[in-house]
Parts: sequence; C-alpha cells; structure tokens
Amino acid sequence: MIINANVEGPYVYETGKNKWNMVWDYYGGNQGRYGMAQSTNLINWTWLTEKKPPYYNEKVSFPQGVRHGSVIPITLKQFEQIRKAFPTK
Repeated sequence: MIINANVEGPYVYETGKNKWNMVWDYYGGNQGRYGMAQSTNLINWTWLTEKKPPYYNEKVSFPQGVRHGSVIPITLKQFEQIRKAFPTK
C-alpha cells in the first residue's frame, strides 16, 4: 500500500530525472480535495500535502471543486495565458 487513505484515481507523472509526483482524489466526506506525494524511486513516497483535512499547505494546493484532473505539459506562453484568464484571489 502506497497511500493509506480513502482515495481514488491516483496517477503518477514524471517531474524530472528520477523524480515523480503522485496525485489522488479523496472521496467520501472529503470530496473535491486532492493529495500529493513525491518519490525518487517509485517505492518510497514523501507526502507533499497534509495527511488530514484540510490537506493543503504552503507547498501544494488545488483549485476548489477540482475533480479527477490530469497533468499535461504546457508552454510558458500557455501558462501565462491561463494565469491571465484565471487570476488568483
């Protein structure tokens, strides 16, 4: 067992050479919340989010209400366009 929590839809993506992130969706009373962990060997995982609600911290947060997302590569120009269209409060 990698993540000892009520989660679904985990997915792993590479963030650099020998570095991966795993993101999952909590279910039950914590719907609409994500968790994240990081690994350098796909065996040992370090949690980046908190293990208990509200989960998010200064390292990781997700937009409110997000569900079953995916990670895709984007260019810097695309990133700036997204930031302009959806400014943070």
